[in-house]
Amino acid sequence: GRERGVVGVDDEDADDIIAALSSATAGRILTSLHDEPATKSEIAAEVDTSLQNVQYHLAKLDGADLVEVVDTAYSEKGREMDVYAAADEPPIRDPTRRPRACDGWVRR
Repeated sequence: GRERGVVGVDDEDADDIIAALSSATAGRILTSLHDEPATKSEIAAEVDTSLQNVQYHLAKLDGADLVEVVDTAYSEKGREMDVYAAADEPPIRDPTRRPRACDGWVRR
């Protein structure tokens, strides 16, 4: 991905972020991962979509630095599975929005 940091809505990198979030499914995936980290199969069950659809949207969200792999889980057959979560530091901001007191709060 790109260098970590905040991206303004008028920045060239914002295109990747906007494209990644242009789908309702991607939005549901990101919301789900804000609530709790999950594997691809858990995400598919949570948002009621196919594993292939989850893989597609995770690739876009990952490319936009909106999600990250935070752990590894193992299937019953011993296969390694990545565990995804929403990125700790979202890379986009609105330059017209005034900061609020709660902006520094960490979501847990």
